Amino acid sequence: MLVYGEIVGVILGSSATLGKEKGYLEREKYQKLRGTIHQSAEQVYDIFLKYLDKKMRLGDYDSADRTRAIVRALQKSPFQLNKVDFVFVLLRDCLMTPPSD
Repeated sequence: MLVYGEIVGVILGSSATLGKEKGYLEREKYQKLRGTIHQSAEQVYDIFLKYLDKKMRLGDYDSADRTRAIVRALQKSPFQLNKVDFVFVLLRDCLMTPPSD
């Protein structure tokens, strides 16, 4: 569960991903963000790449994809940008909730 939270909450869900076409942090940016604090950053990113590949092969989506779609739709709407940032923060907090099975 901790790795999933790191993938969805940081690699896919950080504010730095909003302007990215791919929608996620590159390995170098993720490692720089985590630095020496997170010694397993390399392993987490490898797991993320496998997760991303499988998600794409299955045509699946996750909470980060849904959040990004909502934020992009709001950015195209007549809402002011500061309101979109606020909504993003609230939705991003939801990303850390474990999936219910």
